[in-house]
Amino acid sequence: MKKLGLIGGTGPESTLLYYRKFVYQANQRSGALFFPKLTIDSVNVYDVLAMCEQQDYSGLVSYL
Repeated sequence: MKKLGLIGGTGPESTLLYYRKFVYQANQRSGALFFPKLTIDSVNVYDVLAMCEQQDYSGLVSYL
């Protein structure tokens, strides 16, 4: 199985929800004692919002 990369949500609470869903769905679908390889890279939501406000979309793409 390949490794899945995930950009975290707007805070730890939402990232946790994504993480749980991916991990337990993969476990259920595999039918085995299995958790997927998963990398979480969190972003600073305030930086994202500032770039959106400044309409710096090329900067946002580079950041993400």
